[in-house]
Amino acid sequence: MVNSPVNCLMLVIIGCTTFGFSDSQQFSCVSGPPDYLCPTDSLLQVYLQHEKFCTRYYKCVDGRAIEFQCSYGLFFDLNLSMCTSKFTLCYRANPCLQFVDACRCCVKQFDNTGLAPQNFYVCYNDGNALAQTCPLALDPCNNTTIQLEFVNQKCEQRALKKKQHQAQKNLQKNHREQNHQKAQKNHRGQDHQKDRKNHRAQDHQKAQESLRVLSHQKDREKHRGRQKAQESHQKAQENHRALSHQKGREKHRMKSHQKPQEGLQKAQESQQKTQENHRALSHQKGQEKHRVWSHQKAQESLWKARKNHRV
Repeated sequence: MVNSPVNCLMLVIIGCTTFGFSDSQQFSCVSGPPDYLCPTDSLLQVYLQHEKFCTRYYKCVDGRAIEFQCSYGLFFDLNLSMCTSKFTLCYRANPCLQFVDACRCCVKQFDNTGLAPQNFYVCYNDGNALAQTCPLALDPCNNTTIQLEFVNQKCEQRALKKKQHQAQKNLQKNHREQNHQKAQKNHRGQDHQKDRKNHRAQDHQKAQESLRVLSHQKDREKHRGRQKAQESHQKAQENHRALSHQKGREKHRMKSHQKPQEGLQKAQESQQKTQENHRALSHQKGQEKHRVWSHQKAQESLWKARKNHRV
């Protein structure tokens, strides 16, 4: 929970005069978001009301005022530090301005001379100043609210509270460092285990890959041996076919060469037989002629002898 809206009655101000912001000659010496209302301690939670819009608000983050927007139909309630449906929050009083001589020509941006530690002025160029009060901050470590004080042109917590908070912060830091070291040790142990597991997995993968490569090489060698055996078998078949073809051709040549010789021999034999038959026939004819001639001669000689005998 944070402080209530800025109340001009909390300041000791005499002769408060209201001015409109429409005057083009008047402007604030501080530009941008109200970072001066945010403490440098990042653990403190501070919410701020927007200076113009009731549907917006600021949240202090690392010493800076970050602007946020409420959802549609909601308005920021500073007392609850949250957006609500109360549209009456948009009704605000005009800002209270007080003339401060030190603020002329923006010689100073802030002034808290003679004021309470939590009160200060925001200077304008014409010498007027807007009364402001440092907000309340919520300490989540102790669940308590702290009234911030304006120190070195910024709302900060008191020195004692700051020292206690710094001690708590140091303790938290040491505790965080110890937890971080433990987490690092655990993380290193987990990383070591993961590395060992990964190394084992990589070794297993490498062994599997080497086995796969060896089995693949063996399969390739077997396949090559089969291919070589098939090639040698094909070559043997081709050689056998070539030899059988050559033998067949030689046999055919021999047969084709033997057939005319056999025909010639047969022709010679038939010629010899015909010659022998012719000789035998001629011999028989000669013998028959000789017999006939000798018989005729014998008859003639016999006839002559008979004739001579008759004579």
